[in-house]
Amino acid sequence: AEMINSVQPHIFLDLNGYTDGGHTGVGVLKPAPVSVNYLGFPYTLALEQFDYILTDRVVTPPEHQYRCFQEAFAVLPRMYMVTSHQYSHQQVLASQLSLDEAAEHSLPHHSQQVVFANFNHLQKVGPATFGLWMATLSAVSNSLLWLLRFPSEAEAHLKAAAVRAGVDPARLLFTDKFPSDKHLTLKQAASVVLDSLEYNGHVSGLDALWVGLPLVTVPGDNMARRCGASFLVHHELTPMLARTKEDYVAVSTSLGQRKAKLRTLRTRVEGQREDGSLFDTPAWVASFERMLRLMWDERASKGDGEQPRRHLVLAG
Repeated sequence: AEMINSVQPHIFLDLNGYTDGGHTGVGVLKPAPVSVNYLGFPYTLALEQFDYILTDRVVTPPEHQYRCFQEAFAVLPRMYMVTSHQYSHQQVLASQLSLDEAAEHSLPHHSQQVVFANFNHLQKVGPATFGLWMATLSAVSNSLLWLLRFPSEAEAHLKAAAVRAGVDPARLLFTDKFPSDKHLTLKQAASVVLDSLEYNGHVSGLDALWVGLPLVTVPGDNMARRCGASFLVHHELTPMLARTKEDYVAVSTSLGQRKAKLRTLRTRVEGQREDGSLFDTPAWVASFERMLRLMWDERASKGDGEQPRRHLVLAG
């Protein structure tokens, strides 16, 4: 905190919160006049020393603030997570995974059968979500559910849960994590990504949309459960945004049963990668810079010792 304070910053952003390697105590010491909770911990820090949480209108509706957050909202006009896919994964736009390439990695291919997928750490998957996945598999014949061995200990437990749900455990495909230079291309083997509702995919959800995969989700009751909804709203892909758990199964099943509809939607997802706002990094950076200025102007208008607590909403 002394090191940070020595350069006299205006604003301090904590990118970790209560996660491994986090140092939230630094922010508690107020090394800068304004402290912001951002990105790494999609909940309140419940610390009065933090003034704002950087967010958007979908992940944190206004009614969530009073019952869920110590921080005031700093609402960006676009999805709150910054992306760099246009720069770091541009090559994916020109690639299409072939049948032979999928076979080389012992993967199925969406052109041959419906491959539902979820690429999250399996600790994000609870019984409710898994039950919805089993209902979807039961409704779509010859479909598979592709999951990562992440961690590997979960595989046996989930296969046993599939049996209890009346689903052949052979329809659950588990693979190890792929090398970082190949994982996005290989994920093109899937047909549809089914979000985990207890804790949405964050980076994995963005990765799925970047490689052209439809993402089905339901907006939940807290920030971590609403990221998928924010992706779809800001990416103008709301047909995949289910309203209830029953609707989640209905949307997923419809995509699995109607191949022409799935192809059309996949083409739309692919087209939005360069045309939509979700992956427009320069526009996001411009909004972020404007928000930082707004935060500082709000703080500068206060007297010494008076903390800014007014919600800030940035126009598009």
